[in-house]
Amino acid sequence: EEMSTPEITLLVTKKGFARGGYIHDLRDEFCVCVEGLVELYITGEPERETNPSPQHKKGFNLTNLHKGKPVLIPSGKPHYFVSKNNSVVLEWGTKITESKHHPETRAFIDEINKKVNK
Repeated sequence: EEMSTPEITLLVTKKGFARGGYIHDLRDEFCVCVEGLVELYITGEPERETNPSPQHKKGFNLTNLHKGKPVLIPSGKPHYFVSKNNSVVLEWGTKITESKHHPETRAFIDEINKKVNK
């Protein structure tokens, strides 16, 4: 069996901006924060926060990615990142041809980024 090499993506993001809004149906994806602090949101049962941030979409779990912290993003789960300061995230495991936009999450990200651009 031929071994498939995963695509590796380096996400460089300025403070406050969001990335993602994808879903990967074929395989899990992995990521690690190389620099900065990033909030990773993955669909699931929402956390019971009393004061969720405006970047917290209902129905998504929040994981804080600190420098060096690896995280698995399960296949079939829409997800997005919000950079709390200038950050660098490395992700791998899914080729871009295996990814598709998740329209509802993508629209939410666009709204976050519009507010930051003002």
